[in-house]
Amino acid sequence: LITASAMRAGFGGGLVVDFPHSTKAKKYFLVLLAGPPDPEFSMPSGLGTEAGAEEAEDPQAVANTGRRREHARRAGAGSKRARTPVKSRDWVMHKKQTQRRQGKHVRADTKFTGRNRGPRF
Repeated sequence: LITASAMRAGFGGGLVVDFPHSTKAKKYFLVLLAGPPDPEFSMPSGLGTEAGAEEAEDPQAVANTGRRREHARRAGAGSKRARTPVKSRDWVMHKKQTQRRQGKHVRADTKFTGRNRGPRF
């Protein structure tokens, strides 16, 4: 729908699909060209296709480097032992301080902040 509307409005371009046969890594990119038609321009081919594998070094090719970088950042975030345990007093205080920085309304810190509740019957 967006592509058809853009074409009717006078834009050139099309749709580029990265990894078209994948369900998780498939991405759609809308490529729009404005101005007079450029005869030297060729549409970038998506990654994960035979044409995309050959032109991966092409500066006009669409790169999928963000996924790898995000995965590496998540994997190297630190071991579980180094992190403060969730629901501990330090964790609660850190979370409240973070929410205060974000401008949210947070209850005041008291001697009961982060305390375990007693057993119930």
